[in-house]
Amino acid sequence: MMRSFAVSKSACNIFGIWRSEESILNSIAEQGKLTEELKAQIEAADTAVRLEDLYLPYKKKRRTRGMIAREKGLEGLAKAILTPGVNPVKEAEKYLSEEKEVCSVEGP
Repeated sequence: MMRSFAVSKSACNIFGIWRSEESILNSIAEQGKLTEELKAQIEAADTAVRLEDLYLPYKKKRRTRGMIAREKGLEGLAKAILTPGVNPVKEAEKYLSEEKEVCSVEGP
């Protein structure tokens, strides 16, 4: 009975790796970054860890508030606010821009 469990567990692991492999290949292909060499490496991966290592550089990252602020050009404001003696409201007014959706010096 123990042997049957080991075979069953091994089959589940293989199926899990195969399912992850398909998902990873689709994700990288959607980004337009899937090469034949990378595809071969992913298909040859024999562990979930190896598969994840190959996928890591292509994995979509979650956008944080900080990332969104940088995209809007607000990194300079953050640095200025940390400078002693700077009036945060007056400094923030310099960064107002409808184009970048920064329309108020008030918080969210």
